[in-house]
Amino acid sequence: MTSDETTGGSGPGHRSVELTRPALGRYELHNARGGTITIGDGSTDDFTPVELLLAALAGCSSVDVDHITSRRAEPDSFVVVARGRRRRRRRTATT
Repeated sequence: MTSDETTGGSGPGHRSVELTRPALGRYELHNARGGTITIGDGSTDDFTPVELLLAALAGCSSVDVDHITSRRAEPDSFVVVARGRRRRRRRTATT
């Protein structure tokens, strides 16, 4: 295995994170390289799970676009916005 495979780098291979719960509604996410993200339930300024999902989508797209566009010239500005809308759950009849 290469270091990319064991650490979750940019190459192919296994990715892994570990989540711990230090308090009610608060979670810490750790990766193999030592990075930490605090996740909350929306009652603090911590990212919520949905915001992290949007960040992952924006981040994945950005990495690809950044590498492609930077081959020609360094961009003056680079901003990506990811938005989502929560849909209401439909009530279904129970039988």
